[in-house]
Amino acid sequence: MNSYMFVTNSLTGGGAERSMNIIVNELHSRNLEIVLVPINSGPRDQVIPQCKVVELNREWNGGLVETLKVFFNFHKLVIREKPSTIVLNCDLPEMFGAFLFFGYKHLIVVEHSSSPWKSRVRLGKIIRRILFRKSSLWVCVSDHLRVWPVSVRPDIVIPNPLLPINANLSPHSETKISRLVFVGRLSAEKRPDFFLDVCSSTKLPGLIIGDGRMRSALENSVLENNLRIEFAGQQLDPWPLIQYNDLVIIPSEYEGDGLVLLEAMARNHSVLLNDIPDFRRFDLPKVNYCKSVEDFRDRILTYSNNIQLLMIPSKISAGHLEKRAIDSIGNAWEDFLSQARNK
Repeated sequence: MNSYMFVTNSLTGGGAERSMNIIVNELHSRNLEIVLVPINSGPRDQVIPQCKVVELNREWNGGLVETLKVFFNFHKLVIREKPSTIVLNCDLPEMFGAFLFFGYKHLIVVEHSSSPWKSRVRLGKIIRRILFRKSSLWVCVSDHLRVWPVSVRPDIVIPNPLLPINANLSPHSETKISRLVFVGRLSAEKRPDFFLDVCSSTKLPGLIIGDGRMRSALENSVLENNLRIEFAGQQLDPWPLIQYNDLVIIPSEYEGDGLVLLEAMARNHSVLLNDIPDFRRFDLPKVNYCKSVEDFRDRILTYSNNIQLLMIPSKISAGHLEKRAIDSIGNAWEDFLSQARNK
């Protein structure tokens, strides 16, 4: 029987990890033999994998010796499991997959970002060159993405899925913006420091939901500047913490799939987001896009008493959300895995 190994950074932490947890569960429910391999240690996700899971438990930011030890354990696992296909998600899994030389038949690489290997460009180019030479197949999670660094089209585009959501927010008499909210990893590309600047400029309180290497610096900045910003840390499900009168701010420098935006749409939250091509592809109303701190500030002040006007119209959100149904995403993955197996 053919088996499929999905390799991720960790069980939770970002859109790629959540999406793969949903996908492996769907494929497992279809009686495909699936094993999920998170490389780094970490907490469980809201979506609990139902397939076989083998955690490698590498410490986050582990050094070279730790990484080599975990790689050899990964190599032994591949030899033992003998997967017909290995699916690699994000930088570290790509590196592990690039240096595998036997124990599998096919490699699939999933492009989750418009700027992969951002902090290690030279290493990333080497890894990608090796993966191309291995005749890897390429999946992009959005049709606006190309395979870096050669900017070629992927073998297939398969969007990330969303779990069914019952939006429980409905308009009420109070329409004043009460708080700004940031949801996501606290890393440079998500620009949580920009979020602090927006809160400072508007003098509104803020809520940061997420964790990452920038947290300590952000907390110090909040104290130094006497900002009214709370840190909720990483949450299995951040959305119950966000109320109707909260405005979700998405200031990312770049995005792959934009899952925070999609989940905000699905829950009828009002949003403002950075004006970048990765978000422009959603073709939202102009009012939802901002280019600078001043732009965010002016938009927030203009709509301070009319937060409902910053919600994404239902016709637009419905069109995007329909494409994320797990049954159709599962069909696409099952078909593509079959094609890869037969090549």
